[in-house]
Amino acid sequence: MLDKESFNDFKNNCPIIVDKRWLDCPEGLRKLCIEKRLSKDNDDEMCTDVEAIAYLSSASLSIPFSNQWYRIYMYLFHKEFKSLLPQLDDEFKSTKKLSETENNELLKLKRWIYTEQLKEFKKRNKGNER
Repeated sequence: MLDKESFNDFKNNCPIIVDKRWLDCPEGLRKLCIEKRLSKDNDDEMCTDVEAIAYLSSASLSIPFSNQWYRIYMYLFHKEFKSLLPQLDDEFKSTKKLSETENNELLKLKRWIYTEQLKEFKKRNKGNER
């Protein structure tokens, strides 16, 4: 776990992790990722839900999701983008809760993304340490 000063530096400077087959995420999603990350109060050693959406949306461009990952993605989408729901069909609206297995997979993903962010952050800041 990072100390408070390191965590604040990390929040301001860590990368957004996307599937390696894609170079970046869309500008609007990138800005939302940064906004959500900056609003985090504590270092729970997981990325935000929006950062998980950014990774999953880039991964979905390369390989089709299994039913489990589709449900996880829809759950996150429903949770973070409620304002769009009136425009979406009922299938999007129905994924309001994850099974225990799906929730465990989501938590593993969020920890993995955080670990990748931290590795990249440390690599970028090597030599800039106080």
